[in-house]
Amino acid sequence: MKPTVFLLAGALVLLASCVSGPVYYEPDRAEPWTFQSGQSLVVIAGIADHDSIRFATELTRQLAETSTFIVKSQSEVTAAFPEYPATILDDRLSLADSDIPKFQNIQMRLGTDYILVAWCPIKEMYSANNLDSRFAIGFLCQMLGFPGGRKLGWSSFYESITPSLTGLQPQDQSNVIVAGAEKMASALVDKTDMRK
Repeated sequence: MKPTVFLLAGALVLLASCVSGPVYYEPDRAEPWTFQSGQSLVVIAGIADHDSIRFATELTRQLAETSTFIVKSQSEVTAAFPEYPATILDDRLSLADSDIPKFQNIQMRLGTDYILVAWCPIKEMYSANNLDSRFAIGFLCQMLGFPGGRKLGWSSFYESITPSLTGLQPQDQSNVIVAGAEKMASALVDKTDMRK
């Protein structure tokens, strides 16, 4: 696998239609970053709620299966970072510069080249065109490169499902999270040219 220039990890999926949107990149804030096969990555849940932890777990599994990153397992994270899962981002919708030292500390314990912070701060029922109710989860991801904890890219998207006639079931919510993890992992490995 040849080194590749990474502009941004992720795609925007629109709430109502779940259609992939444009790549976002800020050239004034970051220079292009080079990825190489065999570099290590860990997924960290940014907040300690069940959905964010499940999203991080599913994202870890998908990236381990589909990418040439060496992906640390969630059990390796908890072994090196016993207080994990912990709410690192205080349910915020973005990762601030003041958060970087927290992730530098995690990176020092895990020794990875990249941290992908993943969290699900939004869960809601909404009506699509006043016809049917849908359940949606909003997913956020921010990728950091080390050394330095440099912000490389981000992804923000929704994934939704129409609940069954008996209402929203636990499996419905689980299916939304799995679908979100699959889309995020696919977007990341394609943008970084790190697909197996």
